[in-house]
Amino acid sequence: SSGINAEYGEDGRPFTASQASPYELSHTYIVVTLSLAKPLVPKAPTPRRIPKPSDYIPKRPPLPRFLHMREASEEFSAQIQAIVKDLAEEYKKLFGVPTKEPSDSKERDERRRQFLFELNTNGKYYSFKEKLKWSIVRIVKEKFHKTNFSSKNELDLFLTDLYVYLVDQMHTTLTRTLERESLPVLSKTILSNTSMSPLLVLKRFAEEAEMVFNFPLASKYHQERILKNRNDPNLWYDFGSFALRSGDSAKAEECFRESVSLDPTHVATLTIYGALLLDKNDLEKAEAFLFAAVDPSSISGWKGGIPQSKSKRVLNSVSSFSMMSHTVGKGREKSVVLGLLGYLYNLQEREEESLLIYTQALRHFTTDQEFLPAVPPPSTLPSLAPLHFHIAKSLLDLFLPSLAEKI
Repeated sequence: SSGINAEYGEDGRPFTASQASPYELSHTYIVVTLSLAKPLVPKAPTPRRIPKPSDYIPKRPPLPRFLHMREASEEFSAQIQAIVKDLAEEYKKLFGVPTKEPSDSKERDERRRQFLFELNTNGKYYSFKEKLKWSIVRIVKEKFHKTNFSSKNELDLFLTDLYVYLVDQMHTTLTRTLERESLPVLSKTILSNTSMSPLLVLKRFAEEAEMVFNFPLASKYHQERILKNRNDPNLWYDFGSFALRSGDSAKAEECFRESVSLDPTHVATLTIYGALLLDKNDLEKAEAFLFAAVDPSSISGWKGGIPQSKSKRVLNSVSSFSMMSHTVGKGREKSVVLGLLGYLYNLQEREEESLLIYTQALRHFTTDQEFLPAVPPPSTLPSLAPLHFHIAKSLLDLFLPSLAEKI
């Protein structure tokens, strides 16, 4: 094929205008396949996916439209609580409001005998037994899954296990009930007479107890608040912050996780929990919560990410950070979360992201403005010492001294 030319004939003379090339007449064509070692246009880098808080803490499902039947053990505990209140009322009717326990053992035994006699004669004892019977039957069926027994020994062993379980449940219920009743009398009086919200009054009581370093009493007040509304993320946040201040980081983390599960956009919890994880050097989880504090859209699914490559998309994304950072708070409050995120990226040696976030943090810190126009980050940053000092002070207020020292 090397000697063939489409413009010349076999005699080597060119075709005239009246003559046509045989290749043109035959509609001849050539297919050439090329394989390139490198692409002509570089492939766009895949954006890095930033984890979401829901990857670690799933959102608590909403309550069902129709409440399910209470579990057998819960029903048994509720019956025990109701019986305790009825017994207390019966005791007051028989002996009056007790001021102090009788010191004489014979007098105590006599009161006990009279009280039991009264319960048997007025039918209260039989009523209590009937109330508990159906709860115990449910426990036998649902908890132990026992209805038939092959021998007397098997029945005796089952009755022993059942007795131990019921006594444990009773003691747990009584302890919980008595702890709630052990609040100071003055606190109960104020709670019943004040026009303030009970949750706010209990919070003030907890703060006063904490001020005098009575941490067990302050913890009781926080628990009392949660018992009134377990689905309020603010109450869990307050309890977690108190636990952090009192040195119980494990309890604090548990409370913060509860708060996030109830409200994945609770900025205060996302911030403090992210700082706590950063203090523990759990960088991947810390990034998820700190980034969610400045970008709530990442909760439902943040599309895209910051690619770890030098491209215009990295520089242009500063505008998205400027817009989404308004959810943190105003001015210098924003700079704390953004500064923590920049510090995290610096630890991960992600220089571009660190430069981007630190730029925004410095602008919020110096201007104390809530909304700022987008500008490209500078090639070099000014001194971060004032910003780091402000972040460290905020961390000390949150009782995270070790992280403040690192910053």
